[in-house]
Amino acid sequence: MSLPVNIIVVLCVIFTIIENDAASDSSQLVALVQIFRHGERSPITFYSTDPYANASYWEDLGGELTNRGKRQHEALGQHTRRVYSDFLPIRYDPSVLYATTTDVHRTHMSGQCNLYGMFPAVGNNVWKENLNWQPIPLHQADPHIFNGNPFDCPNYELLFADLWQQEEYVELLKKYQDVFEYLTEHTGDNVTDFMSATTVHDCLLIEDGVGYKLPEWASKVYPEPLATMAGIGYKSLTDSLELQQFYSGPLLNEIVEYLDAKVSNPLAGEKYRIYSGHDSNIAALLNTFIDFGVPYSPAFASTIYIELRQISSDDFYVNVYSKNNDDVKKITVRNCALACPFESFKRELQAVLLDVDTFKEKCTVSKPNIVINEQHQKIIESYRKVKKLFNCQIDPFDGAAPLVLTARNSSILYPESGETTLKFRNGETVNFACPGDKILLNGLMYQTKVEARCLSNSQFEVFGKRYFWRDIACSVNPRATIKYTNSYCARDATMVEIGFDLGNNQFVSIMDICFNTLSQIALYSRYDITASIHSNDETFSRPTFYEDRDMYNLKGRIDTYYKKNRQRTTINNLLGLPPTSSKYISNGDFFLSRGHLAAKSDFLYGFQQNATFR
Repeated sequence: MSLPVNIIVVLCVIFTIIENDAASDSSQLVALVQIFRHGERSPITFYSTDPYANASYWEDLGGELTNRGKRQHEALGQHTRRVYSDFLPIRYDPSVLYATTTDVHRTHMSGQCNLYGMFPAVGNNVWKENLNWQPIPLHQADPHIFNGNPFDCPNYELLFADLWQQEEYVELLKKYQDVFEYLTEHTGDNVTDFMSATTVHDCLLIEDGVGYKLPEWASKVYPEPLATMAGIGYKSLTDSLELQQFYSGPLLNEIVEYLDAKVSNPLAGEKYRIYSGHDSNIAALLNTFIDFGVPYSPAFASTIYIELRQISSDDFYVNVYSKNNDDVKKITVRNCALACPFESFKRELQAVLLDVDTFKEKCTVSKPNIVINEQHQKIIESYRKVKKLFNCQIDPFDGAAPLVLTARNSSILYPESGETTLKFRNGETVNFACPGDKILLNGLMYQTKVEARCLSNSQFEVFGKRYFWRDIACSVNPRATIKYTNSYCARDATMVEIGFDLGNNQFVSIMDICFNTLSQIALYSRYDITASIHSNDETFSRPTFYEDRDMYNLKGRIDTYYKKNRQRTTINNLLGLPPTSSKYISNGDFFLSRGHLAAKSDFLYGFQQNATFR
């Protein structure tokens, strides 16, 4: 099969830029470090009016790697193999390569596809007939060194907010104010900063790339000025020395230490390291090198190569290249161009480097002179939202809210410590349930439990349609029920579970009660206390005590049995005594008491608190 001539020319250019530099001197490649972005993915989040915010348009939602993205990294691995054919062994050798990845599906999978393109199974590596794929270890990186989210560092967050209060960035916000307003009008979202604009650009870029027709309004902002705005957003992540220290510093420190060790002993340890990461990692490194040029959003499968070359026994230099789509560029590291002496390379980066211990210490040191106003807090939230990938956020304390359960219905979901909302990744599946009644979707009644997939903001896909969280409700508050077991907990006592019946033999238990069936007394209760409760569900009014006729063998209203004027009759009923025995019991003192089966305050949700009134 032959390729069109124009494609051959492009490929030749890509392959020869690096090769010609290497051939122009007598140096020997000693070590190679490669950092790349994952391949094409589905959108992480959709804007509210996005016509393609539906699972039917995508192989997987939530930023998962697409088949095209897999092929992109197979091709990048093959490209690396061709460029460094004299450096890499034909067969995979664990002593040669060490590959790491951030803890995200698409970076793991991209790394595997890349390694497959670079090291298809040959010879003794073939382990199954007609299969040239082989498993190659891909290690999870230390998140303090290499990750896609710098906002886990509190001090970084403050410094980033301070950056957006500087005159240059204040003016940028003003410059693009009309674009923000236009995007807000057409996307249905509140677009007020560069990262929220970047999420719109991300959707349009991906949808355009797979061939979907974009809305007419998009032609006025895509590709420009959205592409430029996305570049500004990525540049801002490391647009000061301190921000570079926090985001690029730990990774560059590890790379410099690795190269330093290779200078000391070129034959010791692996000679090739891979980091499978994100667009923000590529942008951060290029901006830290002060060679980002006109800022841009790094393409899928874009990469950076860092070469350590040796001329003589004590003479080493560094070359850095970037590849963005078909554009291969020689990178100047701050003030040191190609063939940068290794000691100069280290010296140029010295102010940026941070070891892990120093990074952790600096992250927790507050900057009291930095004040974050409301506008800049929103900017931080926009960036955090994208980088943490939590794009569905709901208030579970809404009075009519259903139970929010794990995908397997095994447990109730709670907000993280210190927070009052539930957050989900795009594409994450959960279940909503209304025990004792039916769930309402836009006012229409459905079954007791439905499966929901997070789309974006507070929107979920249910039965193939999009619903806002506010449109998902229970017709009545979820009602706890009793489940009897055959487990004995004491003499004449069995364990009784209090929880929520979801039907189809599915029961979510929140409390176990050791109940004496003869004396009609709950001996003890057992349950998990909700940790770090920072809010109280006030949407449920205090109920009377529920009457479980199967549990209590009494006549009349349970709620009145323990009142002073009824306690004599209650004791007679419990003990089976004749009415005449009541003369031995006074109505002036309490002999009986009632109470919650568990401390109401130990539970977070109102429907759980109400279950204690049994």
